[in-house]
Amino acid sequence: MNTTQEIIKIINRIVLSEDYKVSKKVISETHSSSLLSIESRAFLYQIIIQLGFTKVLEIGTYFGGGTKNLANALFKNSGYLITIDPSKDRKDIIEKEIKSWNEELKELTYFFPITSSDFFLMKNYAVLQEGIWFDLSIIDGDHSYTGAFSDLLNCSQYAGPNGIIIVDDYNQPPVFNAVKDFLKINSNWHEINNLIKSDLIGFSEIKPSINNLPFLILIGPEYPSINQKLSTLGKNILGTVKGISINLAKPCYEGTLEARWLISIMNDDKTLSMKTLDCKKEVKSGRVNINLNLPSPITSSNKYPMTIDAHLVWKDNIFNNLELASPPKFIIQ
Repeated sequence: MNTTQEIIKIINRIVLSEDYKVSKKVISETHSSSLLSIESRAFLYQIIIQLGFTKVLEIGTYFGGGTKNLANALFKNSGYLITIDPSKDRKDIIEKEIKSWNEELKELTYFFPITSSDFFLMKNYAVLQEGIWFDLSIIDGDHSYTGAFSDLLNCSQYAGPNGIIIVDDYNQPPVFNAVKDFLKINSNWHEINNLIKSDLIGFSEIKPSINNLPFLILIGPEYPSINQKLSTLGKNILGTVKGISINLAKPCYEGTLEARWLISIMNDDKTLSMKTLDCKKEVKSGRVNINLNLPSPITSSNKYPMTIDAHLVWKDNIFNNLELASPPKFIIQ
């Protein structure tokens, strides 16, 4: 796995590479409904190729022209793409565009005609296995401050090791301020070239991560983690849940793992039951696998899945940080 600095070096060199020039030429000769420039599309194609990304999230499909460019890159990496756009006016156009693609591109592309907030609230994505980390998330949806800030928070929760978030239209003040404030409260995320260092930034000082591209590019921690900031795991489950299984990237220090479970059960007669359960585990140092069990297993109705949100916090006397090797998973019987 590349180090953080190696990844940043690769990203900064993309626009200087011969492959980038070839991509620009190919894209310029292809009709597209994308609002993104040829340079932007070539960069996104190459960042997927050069960093070997296989799991990409796009917020803001628009008409699907830029989406096809992403799908072409992911096909070469045997990956898949999830793209989100809530526009009712464009839904049929986007679906028609995707249907016009080659079968291999259609099979790896999953379009959700909903808002990004609704997407992240879903607990049983039809196309996703439990526990998903995205290599790359592209935010080009709601350009309001609250919309962009919400997308940043959600994407960071689902980012993999050294996950990348690319934010389009960096020069729009609400978008830039959302990025600035996100970085302020998430010290383990950084703009790749440390361009955002102060709260006191005038419009003339707002710059992109890479010249001539409309992007701010953020990179996350080497390993996602559970710490004193809330980590949430959610899923719709039909069956019995015993607890959560956690695999660590590094041995932990002695500490305490706590969870608050919010459980909503639809009974067979369609009445709703709500439960809140707390559990805690004292963990010895040196562990790389932790199972946090419920006080007693919870079972859904026979007909309807239950919705579970488990909110996790970790505390130790050193770093207050559990570095994860893979996404936590529910233990299901």
